[in-house]
Amino acid sequence: MFHGERVTLRPMLESDLPTYLEYRNDIDLHFLSSDDPPTPITIENLKAKFDSHDSTKAPWFAIEFQGRFIGQCIVYDINYFHRNCAIGLTIGDKDCRGIGLGSEVVNLLCMYAFDLLNMEKVWLQTTGNNKAAIQCYKKCGFVVEGVQKNHVWYAGKYEELITMGRFKHLFGDN
Repeated sequence: MFHGERVTLRPMLESDLPTYLEYRNDIDLHFLSSDDPPTPITIENLKAKFDSHDSTKAPWFAIEFQGRFIGQCIVYDINYFHRNCAIGLTIGDKDCRGIGLGSEVVNLLCMYAFDLLNMEKVWLQTTGNNKAAIQCYKKCGFVVEGVQKNHVWYAGKYEELITMGRFKHLFGDN
Protein backbone atom coordinates (compact mmCIF):
# COMPACT_ATOMS: atom_id res chain seq x y z
CA MET A 1 0.00 0.00 0.00
CA PHE A 2 1.05 3.56 -0.70
CA HIS A 3 -0.15 6.43 1.43
CA GLY A 4 -0.37 10.05 0.36
CA GLU A 5 -1.63 12.91 2.47
CA ARG A 6 -5.26 12.03 1.78
CA VAL A 7 -5.36 8.96 -0.46
CA THR A 8 -4.19 5.39 -0.18
CA LEU A 9 -3.39 3.13 -3.11
CA ARG A 10 -4.04 -0.47 -2.23
CA PRO A 11 -4.71 -3.65 -4.20
CA MET A 12 -8.08 -3.89 -5.92
CA LEU A 13 -10.39 -6.21 -4.00
CA GLU A 14 -13.36 -8.19 -5.19
CA SER A 15 -15.47 -6.17 -2.76
CA ASP A 16 -14.59 -3.02 -4.80
CA LEU A 17 -16.19 -4.42 -7.94
CA PRO A 18 -19.86 -3.39 -7.37
CA THR A 19 -18.85 0.27 -6.90
CA TYR A 20 -16.34 0.08 -9.73
CA LEU A 21 -19.11 -1.33 -11.94
CA GLU A 22 -21.12 1.87 -11.36
CA TYR A 23 -18.09 3.99 -12.33
CA ARG A 24 -17.30 1.78 -15.33
CA ASN A 25 -20.86 2.09 -16.66
CA ASP A 26 -20.98 5.90 -16.33
CA ILE A 27 -20.83 6.98 -19.98
CA ASP A 28 -19.50 10.50 -19.31
CA LEU A 29 -16.72 9.14 -17.11
CA HIS A 30 -15.99 6.42 -19.64
CA PHE A 31 -15.47 8.99 -22.40
CA LEU A 32 -12.96 10.82 -20.20
CA SER A 33 -11.03 7.74 -19.14
CA SER A 34 -11.02 5.44 -22.16
CA ASP A 35 -10.71 5.57 -25.90
CA ASP A 36 -12.76 2.39 -26.26
CA PRO A 37 -16.41 2.68 -27.29
CA PRO A 38 -18.75 2.81 -24.30
CA THR A 39 -20.12 -0.68 -23.80
CA PRO A 40 -22.23 -1.73 -20.82
CA ILE A 41 -20.40 -4.20 -18.63
CA THR A 42 -21.94 -6.66 -16.20
CA ILE A 43 -20.62 -7.65 -12.80
CA GLU A 44 -19.78 -11.06 -14.31
CA ASN A 45 -17.65 -9.40 -17.03
CA LEU A 46 -15.91 -7.23 -14.45
CA LYS A 47 -15.29 -10.19 -12.13
CA ALA A 48 -13.78 -12.16 -15.03
CA LYS A 49 -11.47 -9.23 -15.78
CA PHE A 50 -10.55 -9.01 -12.09
CA ASP A 51 -9.91 -12.77 -11.83
CA SER A 52 -7.72 -12.87 -14.94
CA HIS A 53 -5.73 -9.70 -14.22
CA ASP A 54 -2.02 -10.26 -13.55
CA SER A 55 -0.91 -7.50 -11.19
CA THR A 56 2.72 -8.59 -11.52
CA LYS A 57 2.61 -7.31 -15.13
CA ALA A 58 0.28 -4.36 -14.59
CA PRO A 59 -0.17 -3.34 -10.96
CA TRP A 60 -3.82 -2.38 -10.44
CA PHE A 61 -4.64 -0.28 -7.41
CA ALA A 62 -7.81 0.83 -5.69
CA ILE A 63 -7.89 4.51 -4.71
CA GLU A 64 -9.14 4.96 -1.19
CA PHE A 65 -10.17 8.28 0.36
CA GLN A 66 -11.47 8.62 3.89
CA GLY A 67 -11.68 4.84 4.14
CA ARG A 68 -13.78 4.30 1.03
CA PHE A 69 -13.13 3.14 -2.54
CA ILE A 70 -13.38 6.12 -4.93
CA GLY A 71 -11.65 4.86 -8.07
CA GLN A 72 -8.84 2.85 -9.55
CA CYS A 73 -5.44 3.33 -11.13
CA ILE A 74 -2.97 1.15 -12.97
CA VAL A 75 0.64 0.99 -14.09
CA TYR A 76 0.87 -0.80 -17.44
CA ASP A 77 3.00 -1.28 -20.54
CA ILE A 78 6.00 -1.65 -18.23
CA ASN A 79 9.16 -1.87 -20.31
CA TYR A 80 12.19 -2.76 -18.21
CA PHE A 81 14.60 -2.45 -21.15
CA HIS A 82 13.62 1.10 -22.12
CA ARG A 83 12.67 1.90 -18.49
CA ASN A 84 9.28 3.44 -19.16
CA CYS A 85 5.69 2.66 -18.31
CA ALA A 86 2.21 4.09 -18.69
CA ILE A 87 -0.28 5.04 -16.01
CA GLY A 88 -4.02 5.50 -15.99
CA LEU A 89 -6.50 6.50 -13.33
CA THR A 90 -10.18 7.04 -12.82
CA ILE A 91 -11.75 8.82 -9.89
CA GLY A 92 -15.30 7.62 -10.15
CA ASP A 93 -16.82 9.32 -7.12
CA LYS A 94 -18.05 12.68 -8.45
CA ASP A 95 -17.70 14.31 -5.01
CA CYS A 96 -14.00 13.46 -5.01
CA ARG A 97 -13.13 15.14 -8.31
CA GLY A 98 -11.63 18.61 -8.52
CA ILE A 99 -10.22 18.62 -4.98
CA GLY A 100 -6.63 17.62 -5.76
CA LEU A 101 -6.87 13.88 -5.18
CA GLY A 102 -5.94 13.09 -8.78
CA SER A 103 -2.59 14.83 -8.52
CA GLU A 104 -1.88 12.98 -5.29
CA VAL A 105 -2.63 9.67 -7.04
CA VAL A 106 -0.46 10.60 -10.05
CA ASN A 107 2.45 11.51 -7.79
CA LEU A 108 2.11 8.24 -5.86
CA LEU A 109 2.09 6.29 -9.13
CA CYS A 110 5.18 8.17 -10.29
CA MET A 111 6.93 7.48 -6.98
CA TYR A 112 6.12 3.80 -7.44
CA ALA A 113 7.38 3.78 -11.04
CA PHE A 114 10.55 5.83 -10.44
CA ASP A 115 11.61 4.61 -7.01
CA LEU A 116 10.45 0.98 -6.98
CA LEU A 117 10.36 -0.04 -10.65
CA ASN A 118 13.41 2.09 -11.60
CA MET A 119 11.64 3.70 -14.55
CA GLU A 120 13.13 6.74 -16.29
CA LYS A 121 9.86 7.89 -17.84
CA VAL A 122 6.18 7.64 -17.03
CA TRP A 123 3.71 8.44 -19.79
CA LEU A 124 -0.04 8.64 -20.20
CA GLN A 125 -2.71 9.57 -22.68
CA THR A 126 -5.88 11.60 -22.36
CA THR A 127 -8.36 13.26 -24.64
CA GLY A 128 -8.04 16.96 -25.44
CA ASN A 129 -11.42 17.73 -23.91
CA ASN A 130 -10.36 16.39 -20.50
CA LYS A 131 -9.08 19.79 -19.34
CA ALA A 132 -9.10 18.90 -15.64
CA ALA A 133 -6.88 15.86 -16.24
CA ILE A 134 -4.46 17.82 -18.44
CA GLN A 135 -4.17 20.51 -15.76
CA CYS A 136 -3.59 17.83 -13.11
CA TYR A 137 -0.88 16.11 -15.15
CA LYS A 138 0.92 19.39 -15.87
CA LYS A 139 0.79 20.23 -12.15
CA CYS A 140 2.50 16.86 -11.54
CA GLY A 141 5.36 17.65 -13.94
CA PHE A 142 4.09 15.99 -17.13
CA VAL A 143 4.76 17.67 -20.46
CA VAL A 144 2.88 17.25 -23.72
CA GLU A 145 4.86 15.00 -26.05
CA GLY A 146 2.38 14.61 -28.84
CA VAL A 147 -1.08 15.46 -30.07
CA GLN A 148 -3.02 13.29 -32.49
CA LYS A 149 -5.73 15.41 -34.10
CA ASN A 150 -9.26 14.03 -34.55
CA HIS A 151 -8.15 10.71 -33.11
CA VAL A 152 -10.88 9.82 -30.59
CA TRP A 153 -14.63 9.75 -31.26
CA TYR A 154 -16.25 11.43 -28.27
CA ALA A 155 -20.00 11.95 -27.96
CA GLY A 156 -20.62 12.85 -31.57
CA LYS A 157 -17.36 14.52 -32.54
CA TYR A 158 -13.66 13.84 -32.85
CA GLU A 159 -11.21 14.90 -30.14
CA GLU A 160 -7.45 15.04 -29.88
CA LEU A 161 -5.51 12.29 -28.15
CA ILE A 162 -2.74 13.83 -26.08
CA THR A 163 0.34 11.92 -24.95
CA MET A 164 2.21 13.34 -21.96
CA GLY A 165 5.37 12.23 -20.18
CA ARG A 166 7.22 12.85 -16.96
CA PHE A 167 10.92 12.13 -16.75
CA LYS A 168 12.75 11.10 -13.62
CA HIS A 169 15.97 12.88 -14.54
CA LEU A 170 14.17 16.17 -15.28
CA PHE A 171 11.68 16.32 -12.44
CA GLY A 172 13.25 14.32 -9.64
CA ASP A 173 12.06 11.10 -8.12
CA ASN A 174 8.59 12.33 -7.14
